[in-house]
Amino acid sequence: MSPLFVTAQERTQKAVRFEIPAYIEELEALRFRPRRITWHSEKTAHALEYILSEFPPPPRSHPENQREALEALICSLYDAWLNKRPLAVPLNWEAYAERIVRYTDSFWNYRTMKRVVDLTKRLGYVLVEKGFKNPETGEGYLTKLYCTQKLIDLFPMQYKAENKEVLLLKNTDGRPMDYEDNSFTRSKRAFICQWNRYIEGFEITLDGSPINPALYAVHSRGKWNLHGRFYGDYQNLPESDRERILIDGQPTSEPDFSAMHLSMIYQLEGLAQPEGDHYLSVCLELGIPENLQDTVRAAVKQLVNTCLNAKTHVAAIQSFYNELNRLRSSILCRPEKRQRAIQIWEAMHSAGINAREILEAIQTVHEPVSNWLCSDAGITLMFYDSEIMRSILSELMNRRIPGLPVHDSIRVPASHELEVEAIMRDSKDCYLRTLKA
Repeated sequence: MSPLFVTAQERTQKAVRFEIPAYIEELEALRFRPRRITWHSEKTAHALEYILSEFPPPPRSHPENQREALEALICSLYDAWLNKRPLAVPLNWEAYAERIVRYTDSFWNYRTMKRVVDLTKRLGYVLVEKGFKNPETGEGYLTKLYCTQKLIDLFPMQYKAENKEVLLLKNTDGRPMDYEDNSFTRSKRAFICQWNRYIEGFEITLDGSPINPALYAVHSRGKWNLHGRFYGDYQNLPESDRERILIDGQPTSEPDFSAMHLSMIYQLEGLAQPEGDHYLSVCLELGIPENLQDTVRAAVKQLVNTCLNAKTHVAAIQSFYNELNRLRSSILCRPEKRQRAIQIWEAMHSAGINAREILEAIQTVHEPVSNWLCSDAGITLMFYDSEIMRSILSELMNRRIPGLPVHDSIRVPASHELEVEAIMRDSKDCYLRTLKA
């Protein structure tokens, strides 16, 4: 019998013994989310029926659950395969204990999911790497599924995955909660559905494979004026992969807001923006050598964002180091993220600075708005930027311009880059003027 806990060293050894399929480029898995699936092609429908034909008869109680669970699982595996990553699936009772009907279909229960995963594995469609909990860090890892060639051969060229509910509300513990609809939820849900129907009219691909462009939104702490950002499966792609995305066969670019939250704060306070780069100016205040400025700037950016989401200076510094250490030591995060964390750590060491000194420099350079730091303002600022993005997407629909939003940036056809940059500036300025008034 395998032990309940394994050490990090044993985990590494296990990963070596486990023969990971050749298509995998990222060990960090996509998270399976129960969703209602609509299949678009005869090939896809045939693939589903083909796999179902090999399944034994479903249990007499709710026999439809087996089909729906397999449908969701296969589509999620396809999504993970497109992203060249494994799929993480919870296979423990606790994950299913607090199921909320609004967000999940009836098949989302432990018995059905365990049965479908086991059968899919037994029939040779997936390889399964069991989850575990690391006693050294307390970090738990979900079971990961890898597609076999048998499954890949059945994959469709196109698919569509729709969330049953596109507007999620989470409680203070970060768990989905039920809610009563109001004018805001009805309006935002209608907008997301309108956008999802609109964006389906464009061919969006990465290296010839289709990308699911559908969005959903998440609000937090049980309040509709907190968080609210838009999320999509493509946001899991590394930036280097997003650069290769084509829209209707055309190359794309990704205009963004520079230092968005800091910039928003200055506007809300009615203050002129400081000259130069908001983050680089902190490096200059610290006297960072030119050869280290780019890397230390990344540390400044990370600490600013951490401070905006923290309640105290101590909590911000601790969170900064925790995240940096997690990325440096994790074998599951993307290689570029781990490498960047290592570079930040080494640059800070070479420059002879620590997080406390960086925070003090941030407060000095941005003294006019320093009261916003460590005030838990980040989650409110996220709501503001989500409303700005909503305005941007609305204008894109008016002008028939496709786009893939990524919080403070949006990937669009390169031919529309300048036009979209103007839309972004106007939407931000208009919203903040209204908010301030």
